[in-house]
Amino acid sequence: MDKKKKAMFFAVLFMAVATMIAFAYASAPPKVAGDDCGEDHTEQSASVLEGEIAPVNPASAKYLTIQLNQLDGETGANNIANALATLGSVGKIKCDMTTKQFNVQYDGKTLDANKILQTLEKAGYPGKVIQGS
Repeated sequence: MDKKKKAMFFAVLFMAVATMIAFAYASAPPKVAGDDCGEDHTEQSASVLEGEIAPVNPASAKYLTIQLNQLDGETGANNIANALATLGSVGKIKCDMTTKQFNVQYDGKTLDANKILQTLEKAGYPGKVIQGS
């Protein structure tokens, strides 16, 4: 194959791959850390939502249970998850919307309870630790 044909082949191949990637992102945008699973929970009357923001080293994992002063349903739970995702080093989370309790797994080497509480307060969801440290 001569150089012109080879260059044209790779140009067409590049355009085809770029078009496929653009179409994939346009049809299903990537989820942001902390996003809900995408299911509609209104019919299920879900009172507990669980998820994982990032894996945490089990050797340095710590756990908190936080009693929130307020929680405005699934939207509030997602807002909290997004706020915690900005910290990094946050693992599994569980939100009980009936009791307004939020369980957080985090890396104790890089985060502490005060930093998590400050982040929740900045996001508009103040609370207090009822279990863990």
